[in-house]
Amino acid sequence: GRKVIENNLKQSADGGAYKIDFADLEAKAESGAKMLFLCAPHNPVGRVWNAEELERILDICVKNNILVVSDEIHADIIFSGNRHICPATISKKAAGNMITLMSPSKTFNITGLSISSAVISDKKLREAFSTQTERLHISQTNVFGITAFEAAYTHGERWLTALLQYLENNRDHVLEFIARELPQLTAIKPESTFLMWINFEKLGMKQDKLNEFIIKKARLGLNDGAAFGTAGNGFMRLNFACPRETLDEGLSRLKNAVDNL
Repeated sequence: GRKVIENNLKQSADGGAYKIDFADLEAKAESGAKMLFLCAPHNPVGRVWNAEELERILDICVKNNILVVSDEIHADIIFSGNRHICPATISKKAAGNMITLMSPSKTFNITGLSISSAVISDKKLREAFSTQTERLHISQTNVFGITAFEAAYTHGERWLTALLQYLENNRDHVLEFIARELPQLTAIKPESTFLMWINFEKLGMKQDKLNEFIIKKARLGLNDGAAFGTAGNGFMRLNFACPRETLDEGLSRLKNAVDNL
């Protein structure tokens, strides 16, 4: 089996933006790590990595001969003032030891069609990947998924433009509501994704009690922050890709629950 080594992000002192801990990343790369799972854009904190950050990541990986698996499933959901850069376009050398994973499932809400793509420029790596996916019987798709994949990327631009505006408005609405009505919480402004990373630590609850509070008192289904690693304790993830009416109902339930503590 494989051993998972966490490279936790560093959050600014004011509880705002997250950055990569490059000293920790380099130390762990030099300790014998073989593969880096790069989430670009990042889920759950919503960071869009810039060119300088990606260059530093890839330099470390090339230096230590580390395979990069770049998860770019949220690459189409980028908010104003940000730009997604595909890591494989940064370094030709790094791209030769990289697997780029993409799918229209998040962007176009077609997860149920089970369709995605793996882009691998190196022939030997591509053949090895294909051999393993065939052995595990996960290489097959279906005609409906393929058709939806092609249709989404061929004809979906106008729909996506409208979606991004709606999501950005929802994002800002959540940020404003929490700042105004729930000062006990801290919401991280995402540059991408439709997910809000929220800090509940000031409520003083252990993670299991926080989960129970969200489910039983707030009557909400948020994602447990601990599921994203040890650094997620005290956090929950909220999905704001929904009608505004639904979002407001959820925010109201959360406020009522916190006010009644």
